[in-house]
Amino acid sequence: FLTSDIGINLTDPMFRGIYRGTRKHQDDFLDVIERAVKTGVKKVHSFDGTKEEAAAIIDLDLYIGINGCSLKTEANLETLKSIPSERLMIETVKY
Repeated sequence: FLTSDIGINLTDPMFRGIYRGTRKHQDDFLDVIERAVKTGVKKVHSFDGTKEEAAAIIDLDLYIGINGCSLKTEANLETLKSIPSERLMIETVKY
């Protein structure tokens, strides 16, 4: 079980309550999300997963954040269509 990305974010006050990506959790993504929910996570940031992952996140009563990187493929667009608008958060970056 790898915890580096989620561990850093759960201890950083700037990102508290946000799960940021699956770089090290592809195989155990849902297990990690379920554990994160127990610690207070409410949002999944920069989501670019599957429809099934989106449905599982919604079932956990979480919000899903998307940005331009979330919309790179046709599959990403189809997944976006499956997310209820009341669970969707649009993310932007200010430089």
